[in-house]
Amino acid sequence: MKNLFIRIKNNKKAFSILEIMAATTVITLGLTSLITLTIQSIKIQNSNKNELIASQLAQEGVELIRNARDMNWYLDKSWSDNLNNGSYVIDYTKTNNPVSVTGLNDINTKLFVNGSGFYNHTTGTSTIFRRMVSIAKNTAFTTITSTVRYAEGTNTKNYSVSSILYDWK
Repeated sequence: MKNLFIRIKNNKKAFSILEIMAATTVITLGLTSLITLTIQSIKIQNSNKNELIASQLAQEGVELIRNARDMNWYLDKSWSDNLNNGSYVIDYTKTNNPVSVTGLNDINTKLFVNGSGFYNHTTGTSTIFRRMVSIAKNTAFTTITSTVRYAEGTNTKNYSVSSILYDWK
């Protein structure tokens, strides 16, 4: 009877330490890959969000200058009043009053977001974005370039939009 008990005990099958280590390694590699993929996905999503915001802010800069031109026409002024060669910041609340700046590093180019979610250059929560609108006048037309700069990690990114305004009145 003693030999039968030993034989049954020895016939039991179990996982060896090598099999357990191999399974643990495979599971660890799988989980590490999933975590890495998730982190990369979040980084790309954040990058895309910032680029989308920058593109919309740059387009808004051009539209604000276009609005200033149209307001000049409406008020029966010269179409290019307040639109002299140079670099400016302009907000949706002060479209007829662009403020001159020296470049994108000027303190006035910093954008803030207010409680309603609107971006401006004066009040609200500080953002990573800076916007400057450059105006280059010619006799028949004016070239508007709106540039938005933002930092993403250690990289600084610029997004620019240009438009040509004509005196068609």
